[in-house]
Formats: sequence, structure tokens, C-alpha cells
Amino acid sequence: MRNIIMFSTLIFTFCCFAENSVISGKTVNVFDGDGHIVSSDVSELLLRNCKFEITSSEGEKSKLVFGEREFIADEISYRQQDDGSCLVTLQNEPDNKR
Repeated sequence: MRNIIMFSTLIFTFCCFAENSVISGKTVNVFDGDGHIVSSDVSELLLRNCKFEITSSEGEKSKLVFGEREFIADEISYRQQDDGSCLVTLQNEPDNKR
């Protein structure tokens, strides 16, 4: 009985903290003239669901927040998928165009 209570408590705790999570993602690399990576930005995320918050950040950027994770981009858009997951697109202007 004691093990059942402990197991139930762990499952409840895990469910609360795992409400949303990253399933997969894509990055965009920016290279210099010599072919070295100058920066790497997250361009797309597939999240478990669309339960997150998008707010404004410094310098008119958008900030995506869920749990203890946050992503900042020039523009953030999202679309809920048929399976309940959420496809999030993060767009950033290259540094040389800013």
C-alpha cells in the first residue's frame, strides 16, 4: 500500500511538471565568410500542446514561456496539429539586416 501511494504521488508530480514539453525542433545556423558558425537560432518547435504564454520582451521581441523554458524571437507564430501537438515557428532577422 505504501508503494502504491508513493507511485501515485510520483505520477501526479510528473504530470504536473510535464504539462508541456518539446517533442522536436529545428535550428538555423548563420555562417561567416570562412564557413564558421556565427550563431545558431531555434527556428521551429513541436510542442506536446499549445499551453504556453507569449509575451513581449525587450526590444520589441516576442517571448515564448512554458514551465521553466523560454524562447525569444523577432516573431513567434503557432498552429495546433490534429494530434493535439503544437507547431511553433520562431523567426529572427539575420544580424546583418538589423
